[in-house]
Amino acid sequence: MASAVTTQKIGSRFSFEAIPHVPGASSATFLTPDGTTFKWRDMRDFEWFGVSATNAVLTGNGLTLLEIWAADDASGTNATLIVSSGTLSGTAVGQGGFVECLASQIREISAANSKNFRYVTAKITVANSSDKLAVALLRGLAKHATQNLTPATF
Repeated sequence: MASAVTTQKIGSRFSFEAIPHVPGASSATFLTPDGTTFKWRDMRDFEWFGVSATNAVLTGNGLTLLEIWAADDASGTNATLIVSSGTLSGTAVGQGGFVECLASQIREISAANSKNFRYVTAKITVANSSDKLAVALLRGLAKHATQNLTPATF
């Protein structure tokens, strides 16, 4: 019999989000579910960030490049590349890529550019403007455990 008692060991230390990427363009685009709204996430209380992207609906060859970018604010001010996957070649539905970085890498690049990077997102390039991806954003090792960093529903 399943227990009615719930605990949060993972959900209080990590933030997991699943977001569709519907860019509407084959050029590199910040993570967007609708082609216009960009999804920047606050890294103030986390030690690492990762992005997983998987081909979901293809007209072209899908995901060709996956990057992590950082910026000063949630609007993407002073957006700067932190890490890149390099060219990706998985052309089937279900194939994709993963990149990650540490908060210390973000701080290092921020300091080198005399900026104050605190927000991160993925920048994704697809082969065809109609290609759509399933993307997971992972922020980990929260400095302070907090209930519902990963909500039960989203």
